[in-house]
Amino acid sequence: MREAIVAGGLACRIGQCLLGLLLLGPAASPVQAEETAAGTKRLTFLDHESNPLQRATAEILTSAYERMSIEVVVEFFPLRRSAAVVNAGQYDGELFRVAGAEKKFPNLRMVPTPLGENDFAAFAVRAEVKPTSWASLQPLRVGAQLGVMQVEKRTQGMNVVFEPTLDSAFKLLKLGQVDVVVASRMTACEHLVRLRGSDAGYAGIREVGVLESVPIYHYLNANHADLIPRLDEELKRLTSNGYIAAVWRKASISGRCER
Repeated sequence: MREAIVAGGLACRIGQCLLGLLLLGPAASPVQAEETAAGTKRLTFLDHESNPLQRATAEILTSAYERMSIEVVVEFFPLRRSAAVVNAGQYDGELFRVAGAEKKFPNLRMVPTPLGENDFAAFAVRAEVKPTSWASLQPLRVGAQLGVMQVEKRTQGMNVVFEPTLDSAFKLLKLGQVDVVVASRMTACEHLVRLRGSDAGYAGIREVGVLESVPIYHYLNANHADLIPRLDEELKRLTSNGYIAAVWRKASISGRCER
């Protein structure tokens, strides 16, 4: 069962209606749990774009919820605002975040079993730029995407330029306006492969090291807290039978910087 995207009343499969998503933008009206024509429950979760992390977590959650007779729908929404609208009850949950989102957004409930790990990596052009930890970024000009909570937390007090998209952060790096870009490794690599295909100027950008590996978790609005015990059991089952590991092995192929 593949996840669908719904935007402004248009339903489609991931990768088949990105243009429609861009034209329609985020849905203006609240999206809450609803029943399908078959009588099953449908939940709508948010993420900001199609990338290896999004596709892997959507596949895992689709399998887990399917055993609970719940259909999963994924809608793309600006990263900076997604947690806030889920917190307000306008959507059913977030596909994934790192632990701690509930401290800032009290109506979010974290499902305890992790979906996997997110590697945060540094990317640079100059050979002498080789950060090995968050602290080693201190003397550098850093570029990053706005709304990535872990990056915002780890780079507090540093010289950081936050851009609305990862592509625009990489453009700053290409132009020499920042020394390094920090981002989710698999997501950044997929962006880089695409950018290199259309502009040779990105060929010099390389991954220079993983700064941190962080578990990622599924979040639900508090209205769906009753689903967490059963969902957590399903995620534990998918962990123990090797399904989740297999999904991440597949995702790691599309998340390579060199192809």
